[in-house]
Amino acid sequence: MVRRQASPAAPPPTQPPGRAAILAASAALASRYVVLERRQQEAVATARAICDASQVCLARQRVARQRRHGQRVGPLTWFGIEGIIEEQGCARSGAMDS
Repeated sequence: MVRRQASPAAPPPTQPPGRAAILAASAALASRYVVLERRQQEAVATARAICDASQVCLARQRVARQRRHGQRVGPLTWFGIEGIIEEQGCARSGAMDS
């Protein structure tokens, strides 16, 4: 005859957390949510800034290429690109013109 060992005793049922514990957990979650939301907004702003800066640099390269090939660059293009470059602080090195 095989004897079975008694299964280990189940832990006693715990009482649900109190109101104060629930409020503390909710406040911690809300605080964490605010931090994550702020980080997400910063990441989106950084991505947009990088995209804008790269578009400005590409447009400046396009204008320089058109000039090298003897094409006439219209004043709207020139002033638009140069104005944005000055605002964005795009590097104005010779490498950018190629």
